[in-house]
Amino acid sequence: MFIHLGNKFFVYPIQNHLSYFYLILTFTTIIAPLSIIALKKKYGIIDSYEINNHKKRHHALFPALIWNCVCYYLVRGLLYFSVELNIIFITPIVLIFICLIISNFWKISIHMTALGGATGIFYYLSITYNEYFLIFCFFVVISGLVASSRHLKKAHGFTQIYSGYILGALVFFLLINI
Repeated sequence: MFIHLGNKFFVYPIQNHLSYFYLILTFTTIIAPLSIIALKKKYGIIDSYEINNHKKRHHALFPALIWNCVCYYLVRGLLYFSVELNIIFITPIVLIFICLIISNFWKISIHMTALGGATGIFYYLSITYNEYFLIFCFFVVISGLVASSRHLKKAHGFTQIYSGYILGALVFFLLINI
């Protein structure tokens, strides 16, 4: 949705299908994954929504991975005109997959991984299109606030926070430059 606020030429083909696009995006990336987590909590598969044990994070990450793949599959026809939009939709899939692997061994901050990816995306778009700088600044501020809250809550150490953030930005920049 933030991308839609910027360059109209960049997102023009989506304009004709905006309701469909937002419906698919909302259902596959928010409603469906959260519903699965709620069901797992209700039936005792997970103890808490926070999933503090890094080895149990697959209960949240695997459904998120599947639903992000479904999202990409359903909207890919609207993304044909833009390599950048394709990469923007592929980035979360790659990040979730990497976090799924890392979480078998270590607890990385998934919040910061997502924010690192988003910040990297809007940094790139602000340089490329000269229209997304304020959104980039917004993500920098939000990233700082979330990082602080994750540390103050003792949910993560600095290494987990910084490595998540760097991973998110790095994966986007690697994908966009391939």
